[in-house]
This record gives sequence, C-alpha cells and structure tokens, in this order.
Amino acid sequence: MKTVPDIFSTLNQSRKTNYMGQTKVLIVEDEFTLYDELYELMTDKGFSVVQQKENMAVDNYEDAVELLHQHRPNLAIVDIRLRGERDGLDLTEYIRAHFNMPVIILSAYDNDQNIERVKKIKPDHFVIKQGKPVNKKQLWITIEMLKDKIIDPSPLNTLGKYMKVREVDVEPEKNATSVIRPEDPLDFETFVRWAEISHIQTINKEERNKVRLYRDQPNKAYHSRATMDEMEETLPRQFVRISQSTIVNAAFVTGRRKKYSCIVGDLYFEFSESYQEAAYKKLMQLLGW
Repeated sequence: MKTVPDIFSTLNQSRKTNYMGQTKVLIVEDEFTLYDELYELMTDKGFSVVQQKENMAVDNYEDAVELLHQHRPNLAIVDIRLRGERDGLDLTEYIRAHFNMPVIILSAYDNDQNIERVKKIKPDHFVIKQGKPVNKKQLWITIEMLKDKIIDPSPLNTLGKYMKVREVDVEPEKNATSVIRPEDPLDFETFVRWAEISHIQTINKEERNKVRLYRDQPNKAYHSRATMDEMEETLPRQFVRISQSTIVNAAFVTGRRKKYSCIVGDLYFEFSESYQEAAYKKLMQLLGW
C-alpha cells in the first residue's frame, strides 16, 4: 500500500513554490482536543498542517483566512462550529469563492439545521462527528476519495487583481502582431478580472515596460505598466507564456493548427522556440490535449 508521501509525490514536485515539500492541510476546529487528534492523524499520514503558532489550534474564521492566503494549502478540514461570529460554513463559502481546493466539513448531529446552507455551498465531503469526536477511519477514507483533487488541484481561483490600468478602445486585429498606440494608465487602480482576459502582449515597440491585456469584449483592452516577467508572476496558472511577448489564457484557447501553436478567438499564435516545450506541456495539462 502506498504511503501518503508516495500518493502525493506528483503534487510535491509540481507545486514547489506553494509549500515546503509536503502536501499542506488546514484544520479549523474550536475544540482543542479534537484539533490535536486531527493534527496527529494528518502529520502521521505525511501532511504538513499549517498553523500560525506551533501547538495552537486554528479555531476562527479570521485566522483561517489569513493562513489560506499565506500558505495556500491543498486541503481544508473545517468544523461548522468555530469561535467568533462567522462559522465553518462561512469559511467554506469563502474558500469556494477564492480557492479551488477540496473542503471537508465536520459536523455533529445538532448541526442539521445547517443542511440547506451546506447544500448551497457544496463542500467536497461531509463527515459526522458521532460517538467519538470524529471517526478517523471514515475521515481518512474520505481524504483518499479526494486524492485526485489533492494530487492535481486547480490553481488558486483568483478573480483578479488591483492594477493601474486604463481601458482603451482598440481596432479589430487582423493578426496577432497588430499593435495599437497605448495611453498612459490612470492614477487609480482598476480591478482586472482574469476570467475576462483572453491574452496579454507587450507593446514595447511604442513604449517600454508596458503590456496590453486583451479583454473578452470586442475592441476592448487594458494597458498597464509592467514587464512580461512581472505579469507572469502575477497571473494564475491558467495563463501560459508562449513567447517573449505573448501570454494566453488557456480558457480562451479553441484549437491549434500544429503542435506548437494555439488559436485564441480569431487569432493564431505560434510558440517561440525557447518556450515551445514548456508551453505545450502546460497546455496539455490544462486542456487535456
């Protein structure tokens, strides 16, 4: 039988920037005795439990949210009852809105009144605390059932980022190399939603260290002062660098003409030689090519 580190070895190799060599789990539980039992179970199975301070239970919404953004764990185990005004279902709803990680809800039978909220939030699994504080065997079986989501999870489901940009009108492109003269960014930050950005290109021919973020609306784009390397560090995983001057959103890729190429809307892009293998491999993973 495989050990947990073996099961999650693929994840540990592919997400080196997100954790220190182990699969991370966030446990949120207001009963210290139960928290301690869950901590012992998960560490014995090879997980790294994220905490603010050693030997201190994470027992409230606010601390949990801070740890989520700080460590970006691969799995969350959340009790419904927490300390403070916001409960575990509020936390699960937050995780659903901002992350794409499995969430296991823990609940006692006296939480049945929350069943409608649970249905709307749709956690990945629901474990009843019955008799003993929690059935560890049942919990571990539940985690095993979720291992595919943990091994190859979607990236942080980032809605966007505040950036200094100006929305501009652009002429329809005839090809991927068309460039429109940019305007300077405004002095306030606009919230850019990644789901609306189809691709990004440099416009260095007109001004250095400026990029254009093409929107999913015809003739609309954003200009921002940034290098492509800076943009690549900011973007979520569904964006793929295909050349020195172009990044595409895999969600907008509709096809290809040959191996090292892709079609985004009505535009055709070829991967530059130095980016071919990495871009192709990443798109294979994201699109199932």
